Amino acid sequence: MKKKKITLLFALAVSTVSLASCGERDYFSKDFDVASQEMDSCATVEYKTIEEKSNLINEFETVKHNTKNNILNGMSVDEYDKFYQNNTTIMMTQEAKGYESGDKNKPVFKFKIKSIYDSKNGSSYYYEYYHLKTSKGDSSYSFVTKAVLKDDKYIVNSDFEFNDYQYCDEKKASGSLKITSFKGNLMKYYNYTVFENCCYPELFSGRFNSNNMSIYSNEDKSYIYASVDLNRGGYYGDSEKYVSIRENSLVSYYGEARLGLSDCLGYDKIDGYTDVKLEY
Repeated sequence: MKKKKITLLFALAVSTVSLASCGERDYFSKDFDVASQEMDSCATVEYKTIEEKSNLINEFETVKHNTKNNILNGMSVDEYDKFYQNNTTIMMTQEAKGYESGDKNKPVFKFKIKSIYDSKNGSSYYYEYYHLKTSKGDSSYSFVTKAVLKDDKYIVNSDFEFNDYQYCDEKKASGSLKITSFKGNLMKYYNYTVFENCCYPELFSGRFNSNNMSIYSNEDKSYIYASVDLNRGGYYGDSEKYVSIRENSLVSYYGEARLGLSDCLGYDKIDGYTDVKLEY
């Protein structure tokens, strides 16, 4: 699988983040969709037995454990160093949607995130949007946060927009708000957190340790597709499906569908879908 590189340049300025990109794509556009992904046709190797699945999972868990311990102790780690040599900028886009159960023509909520992190300069860009439809009307907010590391301190600028945003049950807020704050140098922590999320997804732990888990890969394991279907009922909904895709040893996609969530956001039941895409 060919990996498309992102080329971005973050300006070391308080209020702006500049972009240098190949082609016409606007990486900071707020108009984006994240599509669900199916298994690629290159995934011809199936892991059928519990032993085969466990061996693959243990490969990642062992590397993750050793890497974390070494980094926290200030030691150089080949996987960590190599990751940031090859991927100085990482972009994550996420889109979650909810509908009245069984009817995608009746939307309940939409939630979108775009996060861009430049590990070289320690700069980041974060956009979040949320829209909720209830019997009391529409409610929404959005905000953009830009963080720049300067003189060993983060300068964080946030711009908020509220449109009848409902909070504390009966209260609503509308208007705009700007906030500037200062934080200490947490670049080492940010670097490790991004590295862990990109290399070691939740896929290989927790709910995915299930007999219902399906795993496929291509011959050299440069592409790995895993999914699990659960029917637990109750708080978790009538059914759940989770999917994770790794390409060239990095997470490229994560998706989940939780159908029949009960007593949620004022509705009897809703169906929720989340898709997350990572680009390097």
